[in-house]
Amino acid sequence: MQYVPALDGVRAVAVFLVMLSHVGVPGFTGGGMGVDVFFVLSGFLITTLLLEEMDAKGRINVLHFYARRLLRLYPALLLMLLLFALFFHILRHVLPHAEQLESAKDIMLAALYLTDYAIAFDFQSKNSLIAHTWSLAVEEHFYLIWPWLLPLLSRACKGKKLIMALLGMFVAATAWKFFCLSVQPWEKVYFRFDTRMAGLILGALLAVCKAQKIKIPGADYALALSGIAFFYVIATMPSMEVGTAQTTFAEVFSFFLINKITDARAWRPAQILAHKIPVFLGRISYALYLFHFPVAALFLRSETRWWIGFEVTLAVALALAWFSWKTVERVGRLKAKAFRPSGAGRHVAGD
Repeated sequence: MQYVPALDGVRAVAVFLVMLSHVGVPGFTGGGMGVDVFFVLSGFLITTLLLEEMDAKGRINVLHFYARRLLRLYPALLLMLLLFALFFHILRHVLPHAEQLESAKDIMLAALYLTDYAIAFDFQSKNSLIAHTWSLAVEEHFYLIWPWLLPLLSRACKGKKLIMALLGMFVAATAWKFFCLSVQPWEKVYFRFDTRMAGLILGALLAVCKAQKIKIPGADYALALSGIAFFYVIATMPSMEVGTAQTTFAEVFSFFLINKITDARAWRPAQILAHKIPVFLGRISYALYLFHFPVAALFLRSETRWWIGFEVTLAVALALAWFSWKTVERVGRLKAKAFRPSGAGRHVAGD
């Protein structure tokens, strides 16, 4: 599978849903489920790349995989954390004293990709201005495990058995999430890798289906129904505190959406998503996600009118994301090419 521009468009929609939620735009309380769209898409793209490398080379060069991920993701993260640290002396006049004391710790946890479990186990406040790095930690834990686990699964489960194994893993991960929700407060469940990995597994399942050229029966009907459920939940969810269980809707919808886009690029919604504007926004979506949250969180706390908060947050995030894309991320992309398997296709900008 070569580069599919509409998938960058999906990223753009996902990050805007998250931004709308974080600044408190009415009707988008559940927009944080855009993060789950990213999880499924990441699981799909990363597994596709790994499967192609296994097919071409007979193995996965795990160290090269780690180097590509590090060079693609770390420059923008370090830039965001550096700017946050530099301007913290201004923010300290707005923040409560307790959060001032925790800022250095929060930065260190984010840099080490530990925010997810730090929040879940009360080592970091979920109200931190860089608490959004929990989702980066979830993906990073997946990257640490998956290039080792995928070859083992592929050898143990041939053909359709691999699909059944991944489907079983998704069901088990989802069941584990619901079990944890039944015995723990939502904030103990929402942020952790082990309770949020279902979307990444579902994306990996789709990648295997594509690699084996498996057609999913009833996919169009499932896409329509899951899409209705997804956007209904976004519009009606009273708060993310009660939205942990509903993330499954986002995972299922993302699965069928990506399946449709990669099967039918002439599909009208796919053509819209492949327009140059959503594609550009999708390419810088990672940096948009990184830079928008501290600004959005401050506006939300100040109880400023949502439209003012959104306009300022969008302007600041776009400016910093574009700067990041053209500077530190560009250097990372160029360096990462040295670790890319020979003949590998460009699946997403920067990979």
